[in-house]
Amino acid sequence: MTENAPLLALLNQRLGQQNRRNFERAKAAGKKLREEFGQVERLKYQRVLGYGGFGIVQLWHLFDQQGNFITSAAIKYPTRENHKETIESTRWEMEWMGTVFRNMEHFVQLVDIETDTREVDRLTNSRFVANPILVMEALSKCTAYELISWTNDVRAKLTEVVGLQWSKNDIFQYEPRLAFIPNRVLWRLFYCLVKGVTGMAWPANDGHGNLPPLTPTPIPEKIPPLDQYNNLPPQSTIIHFDLDPKNVLLGDRDFGEHEMIADFGLMIRWDDRLSHSIKRKRIRRGKPSWYAPEQKYPDRATSWEHHVGQELNVWAIGLIMFNLMTLRHPSEPWAPYERLMLGRDSIGFVPVLTWGSFLMEPPPGVQIQGSPPFDELVAGYDFNLRQLIARCMADATGDRPTISELSTDVLRGIVESDNRKYFWANYEQYAPGNPGYNPLIPPQVESDELVAKWYNDYFVEPPPNPDRNEGNWSE
Repeated sequence: MTENAPLLALLNQRLGQQNRRNFERAKAAGKKLREEFGQVERLKYQRVLGYGGFGIVQLWHLFDQQGNFITSAAIKYPTRENHKETIESTRWEMEWMGTVFRNMEHFVQLVDIETDTREVDRLTNSRFVANPILVMEALSKCTAYELISWTNDVRAKLTEVVGLQWSKNDIFQYEPRLAFIPNRVLWRLFYCLVKGVTGMAWPANDGHGNLPPLTPTPIPEKIPPLDQYNNLPPQSTIIHFDLDPKNVLLGDRDFGEHEMIADFGLMIRWDDRLSHSIKRKRIRRGKPSWYAPEQKYPDRATSWEHHVGQELNVWAIGLIMFNLMTLRHPSEPWAPYERLMLGRDSIGFVPVLTWGSFLMEPPPGVQIQGSPPFDELVAGYDFNLRQLIARCMADATGDRPTISELSTDVLRGIVESDNRKYFWANYEQYAPGNPGYNPLIPPQVESDELVAKWYNDYFVEPPPNPDRNEGNWSE
C-alpha cells in the first residue's frame, strides 16, 4: 500500500509561485479598472484583493457627495475581455448574488454604486454590458486562507524558538500571538459554514418571481419545517464547486454576521438527467486539490450509489474546517482510511472510510499500513469536532452527515465548549499569562480570556496583510 504523503502548511503565495500569464493579464486589467473608475469622484482605489483566471478584484472606498465615507466595495473586473467563459461566469455570479441569494446572511451581496440608474444604462452589475463588472461587499478582515497563512507564520516563529530554552516571557515577547485557532472559534466558524450550505439547499429567493428590495437587514438561512408526513421539503441541486478557504470571507468578532461565502462563478444546478458522459465532464469543476471523491473519480457521478448534490457542499465545508484546524492540506497521494465514528441516529461506533483520517486515531489495536499520523495539535481539539469534520470528509456520500445533523451537532458543540469552564476546576491555569498556557496547543478548557486574546491577535490588531505583489502592479 502506498503511504500517504505529508500534510503541507497553507501559506500565501509569493509572486514567483504564481501563474505568470494570469498575473500579467490581471495587471493589465487592474490598470484599466483604476483608470476607468478613478475618474468617479465618489470612489477611491485602495488595493488589490486578489485575482484568478476570470478576473481581478480591487478594494475601493465609496463616499457621499460631501466626502463622507459610506462603505467599502470589491470591484471584479474581467482579465480577458470578450472571452465567452469569463462573460458567462460573471453573469452567473450576478444572478446568484442578485437573485437566488439576495439579502441572505452568509453570502456576499452586490453593492449598488449607481443608484437611480436603469440597468440598461449601468456600467456595473448589469447583464446588458459586453464585459460585465461586479461590485460586491468587501471582506471585513481576511479570507479563511489568509487566516490560516497568518497562523502558520506565527507557528513557524514560535516553533523555531521553543527548542532554544528561552524563558516563556522571552518567547511571548518574540511572538505574542496564539499559533492555533481555538476550539470555541472553530465551532462558530463551522456553524457559519453550515448556515451557508443550508442557504444553498433551501435558498430564500429560489423560484420567486418578485424579488425583495436590497436591505441592510440580512435574511438568516433556515432549515424549513417538516411537512405533514414529517419530511423536509426537497433540497435544491445547487453546488458551489469552488468552495475552499480562499472563497470564505471572515469578518470581526461577530462571526454570525460576518462570515460569508463568495465566488459563485463555477456554481451550477446539478441535473441528474444528463447523459453519463456529460456528468463525468461536468463534475470536474473547481480546484483539483479540493476535489471531493466523486470528483476525483468522475464515474461515481453516474452511479446511484454516490448521490451528487448537497453532499458535495458538505464535503467542501468539512475540508475547509480540516484546513482551519490542522492549518495544512493533504498532498498527493492522498488516500482514505477507516476510522471508528458514531453513526447516524447514534447507532454506536461504526467504521467509516474517510479522507479526514488525519483527525482521528486508528481503531484500537489496529495498525493500518500507510495510516497518516495523529499529531499533538490535532489531539488538542474536541473529539466531537474532529469526528464531525472527518464524517463530512467521508468517502461515501451516504456516510456524510445531513445538513440537519450538522446544524444540531454544531450548535451542541458551541454550547458544550462554551460551558466546559463551569465544570472544570482550575481552568484559569490555561489562560494567557498562567503556568498552563501554551500558545502552540489548544487547552482542554478554553477561558474567555484565551478566546478574547485570539480575536485581538487576528481581528482587532491583525498581522500585516500587505499585497505581496504591490510593487509589481504598476510596473
